[in-house]
Amino acid sequence: MCLPHHVCPVSRSPGSGRTHGCAPTTTMNHYQKMGFYFIFFLLLGWGGIVRSDEKPLRWIVYYGSHLSQTYLQHIDLAILDPDAIRPKDLAPVPTRLVGYVSVGEAEESRAYWPQVVGKDFLVEQNPDWPGAHRVDVRSPAWQALLMQRIQQLITAGYQGVFLDTIDTAAYLEEKDSKYAGAKQAVVALVQAIHKKYPQFMIIPNNGLEFLMDYGAAIDGVVVEDLYTRYDFKRKRTIPTPPEETLAKEKLLDPFRQKYHKPVWTILYEKNRQAPVIRQAMDRARFKGYQWYVTTVDLTHLGYVQTP
Repeated sequence: MCLPHHVCPVSRSPGSGRTHGCAPTTTMNHYQKMGFYFIFFLLLGWGGIVRSDEKPLRWIVYYGSHLSQTYLQHIDLAILDPDAIRPKDLAPVPTRLVGYVSVGEAEESRAYWPQVVGKDFLVEQNPDWPGAHRVDVRSPAWQALLMQRIQQLITAGYQGVFLDTIDTAAYLEEKDSKYAGAKQAVVALVQAIHKKYPQFMIIPNNGLEFLMDYGAAIDGVVVEDLYTRYDFKRKRTIPTPPEETLAKEKLLDPFRQKYHKPVWTILYEKNRQAPVIRQAMDRARFKGYQWYVTTVDLTHLGYVQTP
């Protein structure tokens, strides 16, 4: 699903479910590192706290295909893969159902792929995710296809859109000046979606640098790698370096202060009792962010924060 990687010196590959965490570079073991980060935050007084009295939503991100009506009765917000689940195939539920759309990458597995293969807005393949191609978001043809995707979500019964791979625009613009304007194109696209479908929920994944620009048009933001990240090489969850956490919080807190909208953070881990996850939950709760613990492939139902 989602995971941006601006600060990681090993890789910066924007995209959904696409974090490739940095391997540890010191001789400290995993739990020594966790203790160091925890003390670091304490010494900072947890830094820039923006408390919230908002009631946490029971929310999930799930890209599997088996979801029961009974389960959804206890969920307020569900971010789903529209190719796996059609709301109209479900009995009526009180859950707000939000469908996945990749903004910055075209995927060979999607039904639209024959329409885009060979198009000039396809920039390069994402080397970390076979079948995913980074896209020049400035392209009117690509933007028109995205608008079609959103209309398809509405027709299928979805009540919102989850915009993934938004960070691709920043990645390309900073990589090569010929993509200048890509970041502004993303902001304009989100605003255009809101203008055309004002009652439709819009939830971006990451793209924190854009929050103050399109904050009025969105309904909240999902963040990955905020407190933990998944180390694919070692196949385990590790703490996010504290300087990266603080940098992200400095972008999230002004957004919440100005727009009073929620921040949702995904914690990737099978064991919700793992010390690194417990510390991340505490930090998120203290900041007023809302968390969800799940597996990195997002095909299993995870552990939901309850009000």
